[in-house]
Amino acid sequence: MFFMGRMPIKRTGITIFVFGIHFITSMTVTDIYEATNSKAEAFFEWLQAHPKYGLLFGVGLLALWLAGLLFRWKWACQWQFNSKLWLFDDCKPETRRRVKIVLVSLLIILILIDFFVWR
Repeated sequence: MFFMGRMPIKRTGITIFVFGIHFITSMTVTDIYEATNSKAEAFFEWLQAHPKYGLLFGVGLLALWLAGLLFRWKWACQWQFNSKLWLFDDCKPETRRRVKIVLVSLLIILILIDFFVWR
């Protein structure tokens, strides 16, 4: 550890920590993007090879949405369409949120049943 005035400069492996900012010395933004992209690509290839576990991935996304509905997060409670395409558009926002909670919960239960019954 080096001291420059009162601010320590740590040099650990590939990063240098100065004034609360990480400087990556050996990777560029393109390298980071390619590494992240390859990890995501490998994950989704694995999901295609094991479709049963893709159901669990879907349940995880639905559980995140359900948590958003239960905690009244704005992104989870808003409708996607601003038209009269939905049966419950004339209801109060709390009623729509409760309907979504029931539908998402039912979908999670059905997908989990399908996961455990699948041989």
